Amino acid sequence: MYRIAICDDEPEARSAIRGLARQILLAEGQACEITEYAAPEALLQALGQGSGLCDLILLDIMFPGPGQDGLAFARRLRELRLGVSIVLISASPDYVLEGYGVQAVRYLLKPLEPEKLRAALLYDLHNHFPHRALTLFTKGGQVTVHQQDILYLESHGHSTCVHLLGGRVIPVAQKLSALEILLDSRHFCSCHKSFCVNLNHAASLRRYSLTLRGGEMVPVSKAKFSMFRGVFIKFSSLSS
Repeated sequence: MYRIAICDDEPEARSAIRGLARQILLAEGQACEITEYAAPEALLQALGQGSGLCDLILLDIMFPGPGQDGLAFARRLRELRLGVSIVLISASPDYVLEGYGVQAVRYLLKPLEPEKLRAALLYDLHNHFPHRALTLFTKGGQVTVHQQDILYLESHGHSTCVHLLGGRVIPVAQKLSALEILLDSRHFCSCHKSFCVNLNHAASLRRYSLTLRGGEMVPVSKAKFSMFRGVFIKFSSLSS
């Protein structure tokens, strides 16, 4: 599932972008989920709560509210190292150079030209989206999951249980060590010889356990506690 967040203060603009993006992706046979936000602060709050996880943000630059700056928000996203792609959208070409500074996939002018939006979406879909997925080998065949949907991985000898958002658990015939190599090291950290957690879903840490946002607890070993605490504190400070 390819997930897009549209952040624009104009309802009509959000609706138009949503319809056009959905039409483009459906024509390519790509399932998508599109959410809308009227301000950067609302999207940042959703990301902090784990409900706004997405692959691509179609981000307007100009917002009427104080402190609601699209470019400042894009810089914040880069500081958080979320790995999300950004397409900047503006009625003015004046901020193109700033777009390079936040590693924007594209800089599009309003009113949007369908072919230019299509090129931006397909570029991200083909070049960035595959690296956010993880292919698991189960008894029933291959299953591809989104790394952001993983809560934690739990080792069971030569196999691993992958725990996902929503309570789904996928048992796979792969060692935890083999899967850890494939995970985004900016977001995943080993807290125990048998557990690797997604820091995006971590809520609080105490000796020797980590509580996830849904209330589930994951053990943190004594041997890894000091290291993991440092990683957790640094990640939490960036996310706050």
